[in-house]
Amino acid sequence: MMLPWIMLAIMIAIAGFISIIYTAVVLYNNNLDQSSTYATLLLVFGFLGVGKHVKIQCQIQNNIKN
Repeated sequence: MMLPWIMLAIMIAIAGFISIIYTAVVLYNNNLDQSSTYATLLLVFGFLGVGKHVKIQCQIQNNIKN
């Protein structure tokens, strides 16, 4: 019954990781002055955000099972 929601959460997390990595690579390849700073900030805060999403989804799934 909960499998579709679990799969959706996993797919959103994977898509978030791919999007963050792709955007950071594009910013690192730019020749602008501050693009490497923005790319580093994007990597740090993006991975923290995706990690928080995964943690919240795991907590929701555990609460529903109990």
